[in-house]
Amino acid sequence: MLPALPQIEVPMIKRLKACLVVSLVICLAPLACGAGETHVFRLENGLSVLIREDARFPLVSVRLFVRAGSAWENPEEAGMSHLLEHMVFKGSKTSGPGVDKLVENAGGSMNAYTSYDMTTFLTDLPASKWRQAMKAVRDLAFDPLLRQSDLDAEREVVIAEMKQRGDIPGTRLFLSAMGSTLKGTPYEYPVIGNEKALRAMT
Repeated sequence: MLPALPQIEVPMIKRLKACLVVSLVICLAPLACGAGETHVFRLENGLSVLIREDARFPLVSVRLFVRAGSAWENPEEAGMSHLLEHMVFKGSKTSGPGVDKLVENAGGSMNAYTSYDMTTFLTDLPASKWRQAMKAVRDLAFDPLLRQSDLDAEREVVIAEMKQRGDIPGTRLFLSAMGSTLKGTPYEYPVIGNEKALRAMT
C-alpha cells in the first residue's frame, strides 16, 4: 500500500464547494412512456435539482453544473477551475482513484469540461445503475483527493495542452477575437488560464 500523500489547500476550494450548490440535472428513464415533464426543486443545502423522465432510452444521465469557470477567477487564479477539473479525476476520498474507470466498467461513461461560466460533470449509465451514477458525480465533485502530486502532474498536462492549442490557427483566432471584443470583461481571458498563474498555484 502506498503511503498517504499530503493534502493541499487550493485557495479557491472553499468557493468551489460553495458553488457546487448551483444546479444538478438528472434525467431518469424509463418510468413513463415518452418524455415527461421536468420537475424542479431545491434541496435544503441550496442545490437546485431538475429531473426529467424519458422512457425512450434505458439510460440515466447525470449532469452537475458548478459555478466555477474563468469568468469567476481573478488574474492570480487564471486557469484554476480548469486545473481543478483535471485534478478531481485523479480520485476521491471515498472511492479512491479511478472513479471514472468504475463507471466505464459498469457500462457507462464519465467526463467533465470547463467553460467561461461553469464546470460541468457528466455521467451516463444504464438506468438501473442510477445510484452509481449519482455517487460517482458526488465523489468527484465533493470529495476529491487533491493531492500535491496530482497538482504537480496535472499542471504540466494543462500547460502542454495550452501550448498545443497555441499551434492551432482556429483556436488562436478565437482567443484573439475574445480578447479584443470582450476586453475589460471576465470573458477576455482564456478558460485554460496562463502559464505564469498556473506555475504559481500551490
